[in-house]
Amino acid sequence: MRESTKQLGLRIPRDQYNKLQDYAKANEISMTELIISIFDSFLNSHTPGLCPHCNFQNPPDADYCMRCAWALSERAQETKENLLALLAQNPDIMNELMNRFADTEIKKRDDP
Repeated sequence: MRESTKQLGLRIPRDQYNKLQDYAKANEISMTELIISIFDSFLNSHTPGLCPHCNFQNPPDADYCMRCAWALSERAQETKENLLALLAQNPDIMNELMNRFADTEIKKRDDP
């Protein structure tokens, strides 16, 4: 099956075009392959702190999203996976956490 394509006309300054062409020749790839790789790199680049789940911009060194709590760093992802494994092995821990959360919420509601 042939991949669907569309033609895209780009207008770029001649000096930048020449640099792209020189780079493509030096790396033995076509201009089309080079342009596609540039677009792929740009579209798949990761902005530090930008949540891939909700697109909220967090501080660059954030481990978790401040809006949705998504794990942003490898360390946070490992912690999340370890916690989920622990909870899967020990369902009583989850029950205890839920009870504590419920107690805290009730106290918040009852305290003026």
